[in-house]
Amino acid sequence: MSPPGDVLQRFLEALVQQIAATRPEYLTGPFTVAEIYQDFVPYRSHGDLIGVEMNGDYEDALARLLSGEGDYLLLDSEVARRELQEELAGPNPNTALFREFAAVDVRLHPSQVPLGAGAESEVRAEDSEADAIDVDGDGESAEDWYGELEAEFGAELEGELEAELELPDPRRPGEGGVVGHIETITAPPLVSISAQAPAGADSTAADPSDRVTVCHWCREALPERDSIHFCPFCGSDLCPSPCRECGEAMEARWQFCASCGASVRD
Repeated sequence: MSPPGDVLQRFLEALVQQIAATRPEYLTGPFTVAEIYQDFVPYRSHGDLIGVEMNGDYEDALARLLSGEGDYLLLDSEVARRELQEELAGPNPNTALFREFAAVDVRLHPSQVPLGAGAESEVRAEDSEADAIDVDGDGESAEDWYGELEAEFGAELEGELEAELELPDPRRPGEGGVVGHIETITAPPLVSISAQAPAGADSTAADPSDRVTVCHWCREALPERDSIHFCPFCGSDLCPSPCRECGEAMEARWQFCASCGASVRD
């Protein structure tokens, strides 16, 4: 395999190329860790381009990038970055540890952003200004002109549609002499999946074993409270947790991942 530095450089080049082609706003904005290995440069399609022969080598390269090695990527979570660094420094590191931080934001280091990356937004701004230019010299902009057309033809089409549908008059009695009325259906209140108790269980008693003590995303210890839904350190939703294999969100009571079938006990 190529030296680690060369692999990291090729990994970054492939990532920047895919971002520039598909999501150019990510050149200067944040994206998630999961998007790197699931969408932009997955191992199955970019392993040869990066120069790695096995999935373990691919995971090692991505873990090193996310840990800050080479100043290629900036991980928004300092806790996640520090945990990756400590794991990589060990004798037998878990190179797939980055999957536990699938939802954490990451950015390209400013030194790795191609020159002129923000030029597209400037062109769009110029196009927006051009839309306001007087199109026929009478002081009316293109935006105003299109607005008048929409108002004129929109009202005409609306009138034709009402005549065709022959909407009933709510004040006129319908069948059986009942005056027409509009019924309002109220949607049932949303209930958190994690808050639903099993059938036959006492809904007033909370099982202490179900209480989350460590954040699934940043691994910080959580305060001991009866009701805690968001991590006070990274702000992540604590109801779903990431699958250790594929990074997809999993509910608290799931025993297997609905995406890849991995067991949570492995």
